[in-house]
Formats: sequence, structure tokens, C-alpha cells
Amino acid sequence: MTSGGPLVLVVDDEEEVAEMAATVLRQGGFLVLLASSAEDANRIIHDQAPAIFLIICDYRVGADDGSGLLRTWQALVPQATLALMSGYPLELIEVAPELRGGLKYLPKPFPIADLTGLARLAAANFLPRSTKNEASGNS
Repeated sequence: MTSGGPLVLVVDDEEEVAEMAATVLRQGGFLVLLASSAEDANRIIHDQAPAIFLIICDYRVGADDGSGLLRTWQALVPQATLALMSGYPLELIEVAPELRGGLKYLPKPFPIADLTGLARLAAANFLPRSTKNEASGNS
């Protein structure tokens, strides 16, 4: 699917928004995969989970709730930083309680600097799963 290196997964059913985010991130030197549905994202996560360091998901992806999707993916990709993007103010969005503390939020439209800053921060905190297991003695 992709050739090595840490990955950003952008999940949005609005193709223009997803493509814009991917272009900005790629120009910043990041490898990016796009998913336009929960099903697409699940396939990518199944195939690429250890390499994913950031998942950016729209609040609404088709009929799916982005917060709920991120909650599910948190268990599958525990090393990843999770970010929710939306045109709604954060105060109006229902976020799963277990995500509230660590969830990043990108308001649409978001400044390029916010997107690249989030990716840089997530990349700096990324430790691949195998390295985490070795560091804790759980190989």
C-alpha cells in the first residue's frame, strides 16, 4: 500500500478537504493515506496500524460519528495521536469521554500551520509499537 515510514491517515468523505490536507502534509514531508469512509479507514488501519502515528478524522464521515470511530481506532492504533476535525465549534460536538483528554481538535477551515504543527507534534511523540514493546520488556 505504501513504502515504509510513519503514516498519517486522513479520514473525510469530503474529497476536497481530504486532498487539501494530504497535499499540505505531503509538502511538509509526511506520508499520507486517505480514506473516504469508515470501511476504507478500517482496511488501512488493518494493513498499516504499526506505522500510523496520526489519525485525523472528520466529525461526520458519511453516517458515521468521527468521535466513535476514533474511540474504536484508539484500541487498534494506541501509538497514534487522534485528531477530530469539524466545521462545528468543539463545544457543540459530543466527544466520547475516554477521548476528551488526549483528543486534538482542528476547526474547519484550519490554518495550514495548525495542520502541519499537529503532524510535527504527533511525529515527535511517535514510537512504533515494536519499539514500545521492547522498551517495556514485552517483545
